[in-house]
Amino acid sequence: MESHYCRKNTFKLYLDNLYKSVTEVPSFRFFMKKMQLMNLDIRDEKDQDKIKAIAGQIKAFTVDVQVVQMIPPLPAGTLYFKQKLTGHQFTVYNIANGDVLCYVWHEGEGGMDGNIFASCLIDFLQTEVELDTPIVFYSEDCSAQNRNVTITNALYQYSVRNNV
Repeated sequence: MESHYCRKNTFKLYLDNLYKSVTEVPSFRFFMKKMQLMNLDIRDEKDQDKIKAIAGQIKAFTVDVQVVQMIPPLPAGTLYFKQKLTGHQFTVYNIANGDVLCYVWHEGEGGMDGNIFASCLIDFLQTEVELDTPIVFYSEDCSAQNRNVTITNALYQYSVRNNV
């Protein structure tokens, strides 16, 4: 079926309304980019870790930074621009049982850099986790939150000190 929503010079063809799903189309093949395949592999690994966590073989957690909140919530106007305070929230979610721990701070207490997130993770490990099984953390690709030397070094030092 020809395109009627795209530009005139497109070479793309679209499915007719005859098919309910692309899996019904004869000789239809999917092409997935390498990054999409990696995401599927990570998803499969996370699902396997969830099963292990529920069985008690490992401890598995996801970590994420929530949306920046303005404190207090005010409608836009002069007061909004003069008296707002930025609030931050770092969340740790237990994959096995659904428990959630939130670290909350405002801009006067700290920013959004690796030092803050490393402090949250180490505090979580020291106060909330027993070191009797392997520990797995899942996070997104945010460089300030996860992919930096500060967090890597903090977790490495914690591992060395506690023989984990």
